[in-house]
Amino acid sequence: MAGLLATLLVFNTPRVRADERDEKIKQLEKRLESFEEKTRLLEEKLDGLEGRANAKRKTQPTLSIGQSGFTMHSAENDFVLSLHGIFQLDSRTYAANTPSPRSGFAARMLEHPVRCAAPRGKSPAPAC
Repeated sequence: MAGLLATLLVFNTPRVRADERDEKIKQLEKRLESFEEKTRLLEEKLDGLEGRANAKRKTQPTLSIGQSGFTMHSAENDFVLSLHGIFQLDSRTYAANTPSPRSGFAARMLEHPVRCAAPRGKSPAPAC
């Protein structure tokens, strides 16, 4: 009788472990599916936000500041205003016990071009 009980215990144990393993695999598959669904929803939300940001960016005027100066564009790029220039300032200081009237700053070069552009068929503002 003890041998029969031991035999049943030995042969039934793997079946119980296999059932537990199958149940664990099913639970993990369900978790994976829920994570995939959450990922899909987040990606859709991100795409929507990026689309709205791009649409908003296209409808706003821009101002850029760089090596070529200040440039302003209208929202539809119909009007452009560029400001750039060159300015050179020299300092003249003479060493003496009393201040020299010849000491000071001198503007050597001042150039300030302005470029305006308007859509075809329209003239730019009179100041341009």
